[in-house]
Amino acid sequence: MTPRTAHSERTAAVIGAGIAGAACARMLTDNGWAVTLFDAGRGPGGRSSTRRSEQWQFDHGAQYFTVRDARFGKQVADWITRGAAAPWDAELVSLRAGTHAPLADQPQRFVGVPGMSALASDLASHCTLRRNVQVTSLEPDVGGWMVRTGEGPGPGRFSTVAVATQPSQARLLLADMPDLAQRAIGAQMQPCWATLVGFQRRLPIPFDAAFVEDSPLRWIARDSSKPGRLAERDSWVLHASPAWSERSLDLSGTAAQGLMLEAFFSATGLRPEAPAHVVAHRWRSARPVASGPATSSFSSDLRVGVCGDWLADGRVEGAYLSGVHLAAQVLAAGPQQHGVNSTSDRLESRSSR
Repeated sequence: MTPRTAHSERTAAVIGAGIAGAACARMLTDNGWAVTLFDAGRGPGGRSSTRRSEQWQFDHGAQYFTVRDARFGKQVADWITRGAAAPWDAELVSLRAGTHAPLADQPQRFVGVPGMSALASDLASHCTLRRNVQVTSLEPDVGGWMVRTGEGPGPGRFSTVAVATQPSQARLLLADMPDLAQRAIGAQMQPCWATLVGFQRRLPIPFDAAFVEDSPLRWIARDSSKPGRLAERDSWVLHASPAWSERSLDLSGTAAQGLMLEAFFSATGLRPEAPAHVVAHRWRSARPVASGPATSSFSSDLRVGVCGDWLADGRVEGAYLSGVHLAAQVLAAGPQQHGVNSTSDRLESRSSR
């Protein structure tokens, strides 16, 4: 292959617009990189998403976040200043068979405003966002990488690629890069059934959210109690336990929401009543089984990296720190210097080692 004249580029494709991918994209953009953010969904958020209809709104994935790391704390303070996040001064309890008790651990909890999806949307606001696009493969090119989608090649070539998807998709995209793919291959994720329930009247439940014990449910929350929400009606998010979700993974949405509603009334001790709105959502990959410090992996040779909450501890903060950790590695490596070997040449060289 004929070498090209050496030049440097600062172009990046970030695949996955959850918190990790959006944080990586934002840090690169803030440092002068041209970033295109790809996501298969209708907008940024990933599992920190908000589902909306004409009358209802629910955070059906991540429910809130806390702050432990100063770097994330700085970002949260900025969100709060600009109205993208706010403290959630909720009364959280433990709940068993209609009896609730206060939690011993009560850290300050925060939420996105007007929904959890506001966090990723804010981070992604300074880069080019391509929604409803499924990335199917990464194609090595003399100029770096072509991102191939279900619609064909992506827009142009990128010197650097960050994969911020779930492990199952990361394994496919990184299949020719075993050092990176191994991180995704070793990741185990727990599923979670979520049921979103709306009532026309406020239910007589004397708390805002609960960790549920001895039940198919693990978590229930009055979503309408969060700041900036639609408070005219009573909206609840029910999350099933990982064990129940695993056993019930093949249920239809109708069957799952029926069983979870039954568990909700049993846990709260309320007389069952028909909701005005109910829908179930199946998260096949909701939370990593193992947790650890926020991290990412980057090949400075191939100019490809991987990040995500599954490389951290599954929390919003972990996802954010994983994304900025990857961006920091990209920035430390500097822009791609083209002109000696193509990306495909470097892939072949690595596979022959």
